[in-house]
Amino acid sequence: MAKASQMSQATFLLCVIMFVLLLIIFVNILLNKSKIRKQMERIAFEDELTHLPRTNKFVIDAQYLLKEKPNTKFAVLQFDIEQFKYINEIVGFHEGNSILIQVANSLTANTLDEDVIGRLGGDRFILFTSYDNKAELFIRIQVLTEQMSDYTFGNEEGFRLVINCGIYCIDDRQSDILTCIDRAGIACKSIKGGYKSSCTFFDEQLLLQIHEEQDIVRKMDAAMTNGEFIVYLQPKMDLRVNSFHGAEALVRWNDPQKGLISPAVFIPIFERNRFIVKLDLMVFKSVCIMLSKWIQEGIQPLPISVNISLITLYHNDFLLHLTNIINRYQVPARLIELELTESIVFQNLEFVRDILLELKRKGFSIAIDDFGTGYSSLNVLQYFPADVIKLDRAFLMSKSNDETGKIVIASMVKLARDLNMKVVAEGVETEAQIDFLKQIDCEIAQGYYFAKPMPVAEYESLIKST
Repeated sequence: MAKASQMSQATFLLCVIMFVLLLIIFVNILLNKSKIRKQMERIAFEDELTHLPRTNKFVIDAQYLLKEKPNTKFAVLQFDIEQFKYINEIVGFHEGNSILIQVANSLTANTLDEDVIGRLGGDRFILFTSYDNKAELFIRIQVLTEQMSDYTFGNEEGFRLVINCGIYCIDDRQSDILTCIDRAGIACKSIKGGYKSSCTFFDEQLLLQIHEEQDIVRKMDAAMTNGEFIVYLQPKMDLRVNSFHGAEALVRWNDPQKGLISPAVFIPIFERNRFIVKLDLMVFKSVCIMLSKWIQEGIQPLPISVNISLITLYHNDFLLHLTNIINRYQVPARLIELELTESIVFQNLEFVRDILLELKRKGFSIAIDDFGTGYSSLNVLQYFPADVIKLDRAFLMSKSNDETGKIVIASMVKLARDLNMKVVAEGVETEAQIDFLKQIDCEIAQGYYFAKPMPVAEYESLIKST
């Protein structure tokens, strides 16, 4: 009996041990499943770089708030960093990631606790927020984009990013959040290409605009192949001797169906999709062909200015392309003036300055266009190796406070001359404006008073007759 009792106790103990082991295994399986599930959820719902929710998590949380708060107004916003691809090329992949992380952190720190934030991918971020009225929302988002724009390289000074924001206010409570994101994206795309942070609301007119832009994008390559982009020249006048002082090259699109299309329509689109690089180089090459032809014909050509966009300036082979073209057509670089807008030169100070110095070494003249419209005009003169400044037409066109405006123009002209720079006044349309410019010793003028942009053949006849 004692032996049987001992065997029974041993069997019971073994069963207990087996049960405990099975329980431990079962608990471990549950814990591992929970851990794996959490890992899977994190992979599915959390962006690895910024740790913001991915789109699917954003949609779930936004849809929940939309249903839980039926009396609250909500909006979906989409942000992106202007020209981030090119910034990434310049600063490098690692620093590019740092920019994205800093923007994500800024967005998180400067939004409301109940807001839903997410990352769509790349440089695109999304926000689901409540609001009382559109005016209040717009002001709040303007402040937010400015806060997101600040970026510093470690302990260095850094620079300002350009942040675009599209806003879609949800009218239909049954709206699909993905559709709302798309519409905010359409609004965001409509303002790309600018040189300062901005935001705008979606409206139905934007859909028509998007269709028109798509038509332009669809046609652009064929238009380049078919020679539909045409260079026009607008003469400049030397006011001291009353004779021509070269011209500015301007591009027009001669569409077979629509006729001449203004550059104001297609240039912003081409800047957004980088086609502007091809267009800028085409214009540059066309100008070199013109100058080469005139030189061979024994005509002493006057300098031609060519506009260069920020995107083209950032292109890896920009300097090589320009050098190859002038060498191919044997055109002296001194006959070409490269125009950059004032706002461009403040996008990346050191980078742009280095490029301008290299262009100067190759013999090109540098002009700062739209001078006086930026925030730091005097810094442009001090920091950048410009040969020419072009006064923005707004100065001459202003109807208010004429005397003050004249003093400002006269001061800028004197300062530029003291720095051995030439001054070109744009938008000259009246004789009174010419008299004033002569009075303050402004050397060169350009505008409809002298001539509108004209075909190359017409300009050629003009310079041959003078």
